Amino acid sequence: MEDLVLVPLPAEMTAQLGIRLKQRFTEQGLRPLLFGYANGYLGFAVTSEQYRAGSYEASMTWYGPNFGNLMVQDLRLLGSLYKSKRARK
Repeated sequence: MEDLVLVPLPAEMTAQLGIRLKQRFTEQGLRPLLFGYANGYLGFAVTSEQYRAGSYEASMTWYGPNFGNLMVQDLRLLGSLYKSKRARK
């Protein structure tokens, strides 16, 4: 259970982006449990490829083509900080 990480997301991630995020945490030896619609709602989070393809989800992404990728990058950083803090205990 020590490797389980609860990850609240203030958006609805597409499956592709959610899988990408899970992979980033798994690469760090962590098991993420993703929760959408947590602490607000910022619309859909999609990959830049999905944004360019122009689906319904892309039309509900209010922050541009890089929003989803930036979320994954920032959450991956938080995962690194969590793992680092846990290792010091």
